[in-house]
Amino acid sequence: MALLEAWNDLFSALGWILQADARGIDLADRARRTFLDLKVPAGAGFAEALDLVRAIVWRDEQTVRRALGASRSREVPDHAFLAVCLPLLRAEALSRMGDARAAEEELGAASGAIVGSQFLELDWRIELLRSSLAIRRGEVQESRRHLHRCLHTKALLLQMVPPAARKRCNSALRLAPRAPASAAPRKAP
Repeated sequence: MALLEAWNDLFSALGWILQADARGIDLADRARRTFLDLKVPAGAGFAEALDLVRAIVWRDEQTVRRALGASRSREVPDHAFLAVCLPLLRAEALSRMGDARAAEEELGAASGAIVGSQFLELDWRIELLRSSLAIRRGEVQESRRHLHRCLHTKALLLQMVPPAARKRCNSALRLAPRAPASAAPRKAP
């Protein structure tokens, strides 16, 4: 029963954290402790991913540094999704902190791990982040190429959503390309 409660706590924590509500922190910590006690590395890995999501969503530099430090010191569980998700989240956090070089390294690890997998949601985020990093380097054409892939992947994702829900899903913030990557085509000569 404790394992089921831990998974429930983890996903409840995700909901609270995405709303920037601190109630998610205690739930996530309780879930992580349960996963570690029961020796469920995938659960502990998802709790770690949630720490990184919190750091990114809340945009708190101290939380980002703490989550990155903890994440880098642990091994990635033998789990295909987490092998892509954790380095991608670290790359997003590093990018938010302005460390483009380290973000590119983590993004390379995520890109290598996704080969042969069908995680369109993660592929979409990889291309979106690559586009953003290319714009920062001043590589407009490279940014366009990644943005095109990002939008194509987004279209594939939307095809999987029931027609009645597509408009709402398409307008969701987490599926919308962000500036400056979306502004890349306007910067071309």
